Amino acid sequence: MTDNEIKIIEAAYAEFMEHGYSQAKTLNIASNAGVNESTIYRNYISKKNLFHIAIEYYTKKALELDFDILQYQDDWRLDIERVIRYLFKINLGFTNSFRLLIKRTLVKDDVLDHIYDTIEKQKNLLKNYFIGIQKRNNLKPLDFITIIDILNSSIFCECFELLALKDAGEYASTLEQKINFYTTLVVEMLENEEVA
Repeated sequence: MTDNEIKIIEAAYAEFMEHGYSQAKTLNIASNAGVNESTIYRNYISKKNLFHIAIEYYTKKALELDFDILQYQDDWRLDIERVIRYLFKINLGFTNSFRLLIKRTLVKDDVLDHIYDTIEKQKNLLKNYFIGIQKRNNLKPLDFITIIDILNSSIFCECFELLALKDAGEYASTLEQKINFYTTLVVEMLENEEVA
């Protein structure tokens, strides 16, 4: 993807997020991307096509798995914190576009299928990572799929509150508090299940 294409997609995504699909203007997108409006239509044919490409681009970007988080450290508690940070990162990426993703008439089925498939793959990778932590540290086995599902659901809801704080100057400190809360919660669950 060229720099201009990325600028157009980023400008389009911002416009769709701020104004919704119906109220978004290709003239604003072009202006914010630093291109002519005709460039948008030449490259993307229509506003609807640009919308699909922008949503797909940001959805895939939000779901990219950073494999560096799946490396074990000496302190398994730090491993848990990295996973919690990763779950917040993914969910914050989704909450921005959630209101558009739930409008099924606007979003292609293959994008929604990709989201579902990727989340399932990530869940299994994280489950295996948690099992590795459990075995490396002599902890009692837990139902890690359920733990990951509960974490994802809870963190997803927390992200809506965080977005409301984005401009209030409390975002960073509140995010850290939430990461610490969920890290402590999971660590305590695992510590209470240590094998004697």
